[in-house]
Amino acid sequence: MQARRQAEKKLAEDAKRAALAADRRAAEAAKEKEGTAAAALVARQEATVESKGVQPHTSKEVNPSGNILKGAESALKLEERRLQTYMEMVRKNEELGVGSNKDYRSHGMQIARRIKTITGTKDSVRTKSGELIQIMKSPCPQSISIAMFAEKVVSQCANPTGSFSNAVYAYCHVIVLVTSQVPTAMEILLAELNRVCIYTVPKFYSQSGFETKEAYYKAIGYQEEDGKIESPNSYVARLSSYMKLYGALVQTEVEGVQNYHGIKEGWAWLARFLNILPANLYTANALQAFLEVR
Repeated sequence: MQARRQAEKKLAEDAKRAALAADRRAAEAAKEKEGTAAAALVARQEATVESKGVQPHTSKEVNPSGNILKGAESALKLEERRLQTYMEMVRKNEELGVGSNKDYRSHGMQIARRIKTITGTKDSVRTKSGELIQIMKSPCPQSISIAMFAEKVVSQCANPTGSFSNAVYAYCHVIVLVTSQVPTAMEILLAELNRVCIYTVPKFYSQSGFETKEAYYKAIGYQEEDGKIESPNSYVARLSSYMKLYGALVQTEVEGVQNYHGIKEGWAWLARFLNILPANLYTANALQAFLEVR
C-alpha cells in the first residue's frame, strides 16, 4: 500500500511538473507569435511603401536619464518646436486666468459642444467649421480658443463616441478648414497629439531603459487611475483612435483650402516610422490604424 501511494504521489508530481512546463512553453510561443505577427505586419507595409519610393530618414538614439529613445532627428526636432510653442501658449493662458475665469469656461463649453456634434454630412462640416472659426475670432483671447479647440478635438480620441468613430474624416475636414484660418491651431493640435501618443511623432522608448514596467508604461502613454495602470487592450484602443485621427488628417484634402499638415507630411511620417521604429504590438497597431483609417 505504501509503495503504491508513493508511486501515485510521484506520478502526480510528475504530471504537475509537466503541466507547468507546458504552460511555460505555451506562454513563450504566444509571445513569439505576437512578435512575429507585429514584424510581419510592418514588413508587409514596408514593401508597400518601398514600391512608392519613400526615402529613409536619419535616425537618432538618445539616452535621457537612462531611457532609450529612438526617433528620426528631424521628427524629434519638430516635436520639440511644437512643444515649445505649446508651453508658451499654456503660460500665456495661465497669465490670462484661463483656469479661474467663468467666461472662459463657458467659451470652452461652446467649442466642445460644436466639436462633439460633428457628423459626416457636408452641411455639418460647413456649419461647425464656420461656427468654430467665428469663435476663434471672438473677443476671447485667441490663444485660449486655440488651446481649447486642440484639447477638445484630441479628447474625442480618448473617449471616442459613435460620432467620432464613424466620421473621423468629417472631423479632419473641420480641422483643416479651421486651421486654414488660424494656422497656429494646427501646430497646437499636433503638439497635443504628440503629447498623448508618441507614435504620432513618431518615436519609440525601449523598455530596457526603465527600472520598472510602470515607468515604461507611463512613458509610452498608459493612463493610471486609482493607482492602477490601465489594461493593454484599453491603451491599444486609445492609441489606435489617435492614429486614426492623424492618418485621416494627413489625407484630408479640401478644394481651395491649404492643409498645413497634409499628404507630404504623411509620407514623411510613414518613412520615419518604418525606417526607425522596431516592430512590437504597439507599433503594429499604430501603423495599422494609420493605414486602414476609414
